[in-house]
Amino acid sequence: MIDADLEFPDGTHSYDPGTARYNWTAAAIDGARADGVPWVVVGMHKPCFSLGQYTCEIGTGLINMLVSKKVDLVLHGHEHLYQRTHQLGHGPGCAALAADTVVPACIKDADATMNQDGTVFATVGTGGRPLRPVTETDSERGYFAAYSGQNVAPAFGILDVRATADSLQGRFLPTVAGAFTDIFTINRGGAPPNQPPTASFTATPTGLSAAFDASASGDADGMISSYAWDFGDGTTGSGVTTNHTYLAAGTYTATLVVSDNGGRTGTLSKPVTVTAPPGEPTAFIVDSFTRTVTNGLGSADVGGPWTVSPPTSFSTSGGAGRVSMAAGTTRTCYLGAVTSSDSDLRATLSVDKAATGGGLYLDVLGRRINATNDYRTRIRFNANGSVTLTLGALKGSSSAQALSGAVTVPGLAYIPGQNLELRYQVTGTNPTTLRARVWPTGQAEPTSWLVSATDSTAALQASGSVGLQPYPSSSATNAPVVVRIDDLVVRRTT
Repeated sequence: MIDADLEFPDGTHSYDPGTARYNWTAAAIDGARADGVPWVVVGMHKPCFSLGQYTCEIGTGLINMLVSKKVDLVLHGHEHLYQRTHQLGHGPGCAALAADTVVPACIKDADATMNQDGTVFATVGTGGRPLRPVTETDSERGYFAAYSGQNVAPAFGILDVRATADSLQGRFLPTVAGAFTDIFTINRGGAPPNQPPTASFTATPTGLSAAFDASASGDADGMISSYAWDFGDGTTGSGVTTNHTYLAAGTYTATLVVSDNGGRTGTLSKPVTVTAPPGEPTAFIVDSFTRTVTNGLGSADVGGPWTVSPPTSFSTSGGAGRVSMAAGTTRTCYLGAVTSSDSDLRATLSVDKAATGGGLYLDVLGRRINATNDYRTRIRFNANGSVTLTLGALKGSSSAQALSGAVTVPGLAYIPGQNLELRYQVTGTNPTTLRARVWPTGQAEPTSWLVSATDSTAALQASGSVGLQPYPSSSATNAPVVVRIDDLVVRRTT
């Protein structure tokens, strides 16, 4: 460990070329190599190359010395994000590295698996303090192989570094399964052949639905880059965890295919048995979104065609419906062919980016009478990662009136792309009872409702349709934002 550019009672510690600390560091590295130490890892607080807010305060003289001696790994803090460079090194076309610029010849190896022939720099500032943004337009971006921050795949976690006589491996371990991860391996001598990943999953049926969890899958010499599901009923999905609702009771063969960062795959199939609860009403709306549609959502599996506005913001692909929005724009879709005054709605929802500004409002319509009269529940994704749930209504205008207070979903720090389950009931007339709850996909459904209310507004005591109306705040800074909906099922409560 060295302390370049840090302030101490005797002054700021300088590691400029020629200083005593610079010379000591060089001698320590040379001594380790002479003693046959297989790996040299240097730790110092401030980075030189960074996609965060700081410049190269420690100076490139020290950095170039570490690179010239082929220090295997340099670990930094200071920036509140995670970032890892490719393996960098001197050679033809790269006499020295400079700050604020990228020289392609200085990249020795751009793969995640590399031989011991250069230096990897990693900054790990993800231990719990609020994350800071990554600047993807930074002039040093080309040196970086992986990064995570407030605005890009945000994740708290640690870098687990393990060494053997033959390899040094670093693996970023997020605190939330399925969040951003990174893995790199440095080998002494030739790299061993890539081994295939191992697929593993659990399936937990509840009625006609099943929760799938592939977090036990792994890859001994790399990282899993994708999870592809075939639920055995002609529909597919993706993600480390997912929920699926089958249309009929029975036993289905579910298959998981995992792919690693080296292109190899692992496959596992299991039987999944789902049953219809005794007396459960038949679903009158079902949509698994397995079709491919542009400029619209097409027609639901059961429930007729979707009405969308505007069509260019809507599409279906990859087993989900998608709504793309600019900041400050409202998008609306609904199934107008089927109406009911008794609806028990379930859906899987996600957002592709972290909320910024005033957040993102995802309104699910449980009883839409017309454009200015409906019952809705509002899922609000906030910039601090929290998610709140509210019940509301349009009563003759385009402005929603609250029917309940906003309640924070307990224990949830939302990660972009994370699937959430919604259950929302709108039942009866004079009065109408509304209640809703939200929970992360893969967890058991809560037994209590998060919000509930009753209302007797005359214009809303009739049958209505179901739909979706998302809106990113006008102060959002990372548009376009995409909302995904999947596994929509609506049945009566009795």
